[in-house]
Amino acid sequence: MPSKLKTKTTKTEKKEVNPESQEKETIQTMQQQRAKFALEGVKRAAEKLSRAAQNEYCSHVAGLPFMIHANGLGQSAAFYSSKAIGSETNDYRLIYELLSDWLKEPGQPFEGKELLEGITQCDMSSYLVAQAEAMVFMNWARKFAIAFMQGDN
Repeated sequence: MPSKLKTKTTKTEKKEVNPESQEKETIQTMQQQRAKFALEGVKRAAEKLSRAAQNEYCSHVAGLPFMIHANGLGQSAAFYSSKAIGSETNDYRLIYELLSDWLKEPGQPFEGKELLEGITQCDMSSYLVAQAEAMVFMNWARKFAIAFMQGDN
């Protein structure tokens, strides 16, 4: 019996070590997916914003997770949406769009829906999942915003 277990373990080890199978299939943890999406969004925002606007972006992105915790995802999203008026380089707009784009990704709570639409049409369970996901995701965005926009200061 122990020899059969050893054989199975050896086969599993060979599959995991095989570089061909690793190249074909890239599996990422949810944290890696969040981080990648947040990093791409923050880099896009950094390219669009002036230095002064980058500081505002950092400040607003840093405050959003607590705002969601204190007021809820719906109220926070509505606030950022109301502040997103004006040019396409408005920092509130870029933050709102980043969060909205993440929550409507495949596998996310509001898959295929705009943020406010998803918030107003979902059940309580989906809302709470989306709220928790938004706080975790925005913490990644906050870290990258500080690294890429305030790193020179």
